[in-house]
Amino acid sequence: MSVPTHGPDCISKAYKTRCPDCGNDVFFFTCNCGTKIFFDDLGYPWPEHHCRQREIRDAIHLIRQSERLTDDEIFRRIEEYGKKHGRHISREFFEIIDNELTRRRKEFKCLEIEFNENIKGLAGQITGLNKDINFAKRFGFDHTAPFIKDLLGELSKAPFTEIIIRDNPDKNNHSRQYSVFIKSAELKLTGIHLGDMITVRVRESKSLTKVWVVSNIQKI
Repeated sequence: MSVPTHGPDCISKAYKTRCPDCGNDVFFFTCNCGTKIFFDDLGYPWPEHHCRQREIRDAIHLIRQSERLTDDEIFRRIEEYGKKHGRHISREFFEIIDNELTRRRKEFKCLEIEFNENIKGLAGQITGLNKDINFAKRFGFDHTAPFIKDLLGELSKAPFTEIIIRDNPDKNNHSRQYSVFIKSAELKLTGIHLGDMITVRVRESKSLTKVWVVSNIQKI
């Protein structure tokens, strides 16, 4: 069988079978290039089998593994997944997810917490990474003012990334969220990514109060 997207030496085969998740008739396609995929039918436009049962199972797995996400964040991530993969997320699908969320917990709240002199470090999961922070804009300063670089001090000398960290929910299903900043180049060297569990130690910025800069960060 000729597959235009594969090389001339590619050996491929396809046979009729049943989807292991939903049980519908499908065609399993494989080749020595490493491709393995289910199709609803063979030939152009090669309709890939989008198994609803598998999608629901994967979404529920995401929910169960994401105890630090609010319900709104879970729905947003599922919508982003659908857009990324060109899949329509139906109302029925969201109702199933909503039922699973209801089973999982009654309510989850996230509390915004500011650092103080008694909190110098914490452990949690990275739930957000905001690159190239414009501190002047964030704090309402005129970025064209001649004194702005002197005012921002160390915060103006290199690009910074904001890290949103969320700790484990307590017995009341409340989780605390913190915002800290790290030089983007330093973050890149750590190999730390969104979703990772980390520990951090912080210090207050020498330039602005209530801006906490990472002094040490480690992946758990």
